[in-house]
Amino acid sequence: MKARNSKNRNRIYALVSLFLLVIGLDQPPAHATGESLDFLHRSSDLASVAGTVELNGCRIRPWQLRIEVSPVIFGIDDVKMAAGRFDRPRRAFVLRTADRHVFRFFIPFLHASRTYQLRIAAPPNPCGEVFWRGAFEGLVVGGDTGVRIEGIAATSEVEVYDQAADEWTGATTFSLADAHTGGASKNLRWRSSLRGVESGELQISSSAFPTEGDFGACDEPVAGLVARVTVPIDPDGWTELGEFNFSSLLGRTFEPPDGEFPPFAQTDPDLAGRDDGENGNTVPLSAPEEMLVTMGVPLYVRVIPKRSDGPACDLRGDGVAGWAMVANDVGLQQVEIPPTPPPPSPLQAGDGHYYQPPFIEQDVTGSIIPGYGQQAYVVTKSHTLPAYYCINAIGFSQLRKEDPIGCALLDVGLAAGRPDIVPGATVGQPGQSPLIFFFTPSTGGGGGGGFNPLTAITSSYGALITGALSFAESGINALAKLADDVKQLLADVALAALTLEPFGSACDALPSVGPSCEDLVKAGITAGMVSMGLPPSLPNFDDLKNAGVEYIAGQIQAQTGLPPPIAEEALKMALETLEDMGRRAGGKDPKSNWVTPYLGLQPAIAEIVIQQNTADPIPDGLLLLRKTTDLFEGAPVSIPSVFPASGALRIPMQLKPNIAGITNPVCRYGFFETSCEPGFLATKPVCLSQIDYQGTLWNEFKCEAAGAFSAPNLYFRNEWYRQRYQPATCTTVSGISRRSSGLGPVPPPLGYEFWMSTSFNPKQQHGWSGVFEYSCF
Repeated sequence: MKARNSKNRNRIYALVSLFLLVIGLDQPPAHATGESLDFLHRSSDLASVAGTVELNGCRIRPWQLRIEVSPVIFGIDDVKMAAGRFDRPRRAFVLRTADRHVFRFFIPFLHASRTYQLRIAAPPNPCGEVFWRGAFEGLVVGGDTGVRIEGIAATSEVEVYDQAADEWTGATTFSLADAHTGGASKNLRWRSSLRGVESGELQISSSAFPTEGDFGACDEPVAGLVARVTVPIDPDGWTELGEFNFSSLLGRTFEPPDGEFPPFAQTDPDLAGRDDGENGNTVPLSAPEEMLVTMGVPLYVRVIPKRSDGPACDLRGDGVAGWAMVANDVGLQQVEIPPTPPPPSPLQAGDGHYYQPPFIEQDVTGSIIPGYGQQAYVVTKSHTLPAYYCINAIGFSQLRKEDPIGCALLDVGLAAGRPDIVPGATVGQPGQSPLIFFFTPSTGGGGGGGFNPLTAITSSYGALITGALSFAESGINALAKLADDVKQLLADVALAALTLEPFGSACDALPSVGPSCEDLVKAGITAGMVSMGLPPSLPNFDDLKNAGVEYIAGQIQAQTGLPPPIAEEALKMALETLEDMGRRAGGKDPKSNWVTPYLGLQPAIAEIVIQQNTADPIPDGLLLLRKTTDLFEGAPVSIPSVFPASGALRIPMQLKPNIAGITNPVCRYGFFETSCEPGFLATKPVCLSQIDYQGTLWNEFKCEAAGAFSAPNLYFRNEWYRQRYQPATCTTVSGISRRSSGLGPVPPPLGYEFWMSTSFNPKQQHGWSGVFEYSCF
């Protein structure tokens, strides 16, 4: 039966291809011919979606590439604009071109006045895991014939062993605090599907490897590459490399204890056991990078395959090397807060602390939105909607192509009678309530029949992690994204003030050896943003930005060592830089850079005040370790060595929900609905896609392929709210001072140990002063 279906499918593709050849569709790729496919539109109501797919690192036949388009139901509050009753998921016709890596596709008989979502899949054999980028969230409109999708196959993979879970994974933690007992050593393995590979080069970096623009397969970050080691390969599968000691990147080395894995394997025996950088093997992290690593920002690991004639760097033919991530586990350490008030100290908890509870988005039934299968977004920048309603008529049809999200908002705004969502209105202005909307693509299952599950298309490749992630480990990915986003935004920010007085003279006085003044300034801003946990895309970033300006200014001065008289200029630079980052957040595409994915939960915010009681210099590398509670994750917060003139430093910080201990889910992506249930034996979230309409055949796939709105993300949000937040009547916010070191946080210099603790109802705003304060015990 399968053979007959396969033959029928091939006959259909042959007939369609012949038909298209006859009518002249077999032309150069759609992105080169613009509107060359418009003749397929049968009427003013019907239109097609067409474009090209470029697949690097893998060669397949057209019928092996699966592209599907689904109508999208947009909604605001309780008003939804339903897709047409005859609209349903439709599969694209795919054709080859002269380039074996480029395909053309088209989907006819769609509605010109509707928005659709594209999803895509390539076969796991021979492609392996493929990462995709294209239109924002895959959104297209009927009549769009210039769609371009790019994919890269990860032909080489690297994984790290998670000893606690007893499995190989794409991200895990190491412990600098336990470096002397081997806690900073992690076992690595890698493999490659490329032919002719004889060895590999392991690379470790404190910055993400490039994935933006026209990057190359072997491109390295501008700064941050701290290790490169030649490693062997087993042509028949995984090659276990042994344990790499990550404390060596901080200038410390310890003999690993005898254990399951051998010392790190290297092809050059002269490098065995040498991690001191003398052979170009490793380079210790700079002081700013060391601080970020100590705070839990991950290190990136990949292995570049090497043939006899050199590394495999042809993106088109060789694909790309996948990554893994490893991070110091300080973020979830259970620190103990002494029950007695601390002795007098140069630093102490100040007055005017503040707590803002989380906000949970719910519909009229009390269900958290978005629900399974929905995608929600919040407007985070000012955006002027189209000047006219986007009707499908001569002179207006182009509006929906130019601003698909704006047109969708106008459609729903008209149906809802919203006076704030009308043609020409500006949404997302400062002072306005956040505008939240959602859409529901009517997807049908997720592939099967030899295909990878249909994958979400995003505007950026993001992290090329090939190993599976547990949900706790996906928190590493979230922190990595925050740090990388900040670094990417800062890369485009021109710090012109550094050439002016008094910054110019102060920068000129810095040592000529080491990071530049600009690098130090950007490192200070990055450390501050990571400590606060506040990405510029947050809906309330403007308010939090204003609260954190003095904190960022202190980080700038602390990293550069610039003198106190420059404080006012540092304050101005901090404000201008944060405003510039806010404007640049979301990318450069005007169709989508004014909205941000929204999981229906705005995290709690705490603003902590630290008081300086002396004029003596504050030591470098101080941290406030915030304790983990059942409700919120703990985290390290960098304390700058320069405080405001008032002596009171206010630090706003995001309190991330603690989902540790919540049972992992098994989530099923069906043809008609998506659901999750606890998987009591699952060590990580399990995602299954429906293959047959009877619901008897399911295919497991990597949960991250579903994008930001993966069902496990929504499951953990719901369970945290149900199990932790709803029954909570009291929580604590507490922390103790420590100092960063190559062995993790250690006690601070004498006299600089201080702590603070408070308890309160987490569902209410709360303000308090001083060291200890208990409202609910």
